Amino acid sequence: MNSNNPVDIVYQGVPGSYSEASLALFCDLHEISHTPVEERGFFEGLFDSISNKVGLGWVPVSNSHAGTVHQSIDMFLRHDVEVLAEYYFNVDHCLAVRPGVKIENIKTAHSHVQALAQSADFLQEHNIATLAYHDTAAAAEMVASTGTETDAAVCSERAAEMYGLDVVARKIQSDPNNTTRFLLVKKRDKQYDFEESLEQGDSNDFKTTVIFAADNSAGSLHKCISGFAGANMNMTKLESRRIQDSGYDYLFYLDFDCKLEHPAAQGALAVLQQHSPMVRILGTYPKYNR
Repeated sequence: MNSNNPVDIVYQGVPGSYSEASLALFCDLHEISHTPVEERGFFEGLFDSISNKVGLGWVPVSNSHAGTVHQSIDMFLRHDVEVLAEYYFNVDHCLAVRPGVKIENIKTAHSHVQALAQSADFLQEHNIATLAYHDTAAAAEMVASTGTETDAAVCSERAAEMYGLDVVARKIQSDPNNTTRFLLVKKRDKQYDFEESLEQGDSNDFKTTVIFAADNSAGSLHKCISGFAGANMNMTKLESRRIQDSGYDYLFYLDFDCKLEHPAAQGALAVLQQHSPMVRILGTYPKYNR
């Protein structure tokens, strides 16, 4: 059992968002007493709050249907933060409208770009145009306050209820097993009482996340990751990013299954550091067993 003193954890969005709901489930799972702190300033605001105000945050990094949340990955380069844990959250979208509005009246659906992408098949089938909004629950809040009979929000049923909207369609996501991966992230020099309980388990129950650079030449990436293959280590994610003003040709986001302190991980990272001009370890943390 962790300390009864609640810790502040910032999340992107407003009450009723998937971030808030998933954070509550994660904290219940690990018995972490917490106070959710909303952040409406997009991903820049979320990471600024982690780095300079709250110290601890809840960050969406990928979705099983829409892919990587690149805004989050880019922010990891600009802030000195560390990953403490991961969590996979099942996402069910609904189509929510002002009371009395019928689905045939809807012309535009408002939501986060990821939610709109996850629900694209349904929206196209009903000839509903899309307009990106910075958060699913904030879209519901907007439709409730200033929307018309032609507007709808793609959001959670909880958000629809919270903002007084009617649900005209449920589970509209294209993938019935739609999941979003979240990371618990802290400012690197902070320390929390609950961290010790997260660190228990075998090395194989852990994942390590790294960002590294590779130049634009033949074989450079192969050289960087050759140590992982040589140690027969499982890389669960490897994705390239071209980020302006980073000073590097290509940056790569890498997840691998192993605790950082394990000799195999140390050997693979030594090879990576030998061939890469920049390696940043974002954290080693327990895998979430779905």
